[in-house]
Amino acid sequence: MERTGFVCAINGGRDGYQAPAALHEAGLLRRFVTDYYAPEEPPRWLPGAMAQRRSPLLPKAMTSNSTACFAIQHAAGRLGLPPNRVYPYTDAMLGRHALRLAEKLGAHLYSYASYMPGAGQVPKGMKVIDFEFHPLPGLTMDLLREDAARYPEVAWSFAQESRHAALKQVSTAWQQADAVVCASAMTARSLEHVGCEAERITVVPYGFASNRVAQPRSPEGPARFLYVGQGLQRKGLHHLLRAWRQIDPARARLTVVCYSIDPGIAELAAQPGVELLGRQERGALDALMQAADVFIMPSLIEGFGLTYLEALAAGCHVVGTANTGLPDLHLSSAACTLVPVGDLAALAQAIEALIAQRTAGGLDPLAIAAEAARWTWQDFRSGIADHARKVLG
Repeated sequence: MERTGFVCAINGGRDGYQAPAALHEAGLLRRFVTDYYAPEEPPRWLPGAMAQRRSPLLPKAMTSNSTACFAIQHAAGRLGLPPNRVYPYTDAMLGRHALRLAEKLGAHLYSYASYMPGAGQVPKGMKVIDFEFHPLPGLTMDLLREDAARYPEVAWSFAQESRHAALKQVSTAWQQADAVVCASAMTARSLEHVGCEAERITVVPYGFASNRVAQPRSPEGPARFLYVGQGLQRKGLHHLLRAWRQIDPARARLTVVCYSIDPGIAELAAQPGVELLGRQERGALDALMQAADVFIMPSLIEGFGLTYLEALAAGCHVVGTANTGLPDLHLSSAACTLVPVGDLAALAQAIEALIAQRTAGGLDPLAIAAEAARWTWQDFRSGIADHARKVLG
């Protein structure tokens, strides 16, 4: 039997369904497997969050729900069980569903890393593409371990990372693939760190579609800095909060938005000029980005960092490190400042320089948003489709 096209597996709506949509646009998708995908006209009783689990680029008819996977995750959520105790099992369940369907349809497999088949499970003649959306634990834990030795406030989040890193599938999924795709050179570097040959890896940077219109900011009052992300060690929030102690609160304010935060890092946020917020609705988050002068997230390691593109599209100058997807975007110094990982003095100096630049009217939100507009989801989908065609040969 000659195999054609791909069955694509993703749990939830990660990356806005862009990868399966790319395969569908290219005529390469046989079926998309996920936990739940909403119909084109969701019933009125369906909760809003579930009704949004779909994309206009991907018809319902091209999808296959893993009902058992969804039911277990939903029940676990109602019972308050931590995701890291549930998702390894449901991800494996979804992966088996996708593999069986690919074999039944005579298709190849396009799978995000968490749902990849194990050793010896890939049928003869089936090609497998692995999408790695996080840097692999080998390099990640080397960086985090050294940082945790310096900063005791990250003990809780370092323990969380250590438990995740212990999952064998996270580190070895790529070994079952004919080709590996990732969104940043940083993730590619983590793959090479564990032995994946560079020629097997293709980097396709993420894009972004924004309906925002960047607004000019007033140079009056304190400069406004914004952090949005999990309050965990890998995001470098503890570095930011330590560096912020050197900043005059009369000259700048920092808003930190975290839906979860390491208790040790939360204690650092209790300082003048810092406002700590929990989860924000989409409209409120958009308003915060529209009002901020600078978006700042000095991550130790990042698979990409889509929030950077969101902030750029809103007209924010962004501050990050080279261990993210920012270098892959080739941004100008007017739009982006890169600081060395873990260098608190350099981070404080960058903040001070941007305060001065903003006060002098040197930050141009409209020009920054124009740079962000160069990176679109259509470009990402084209890159995914072109690579898939090459793998099929």
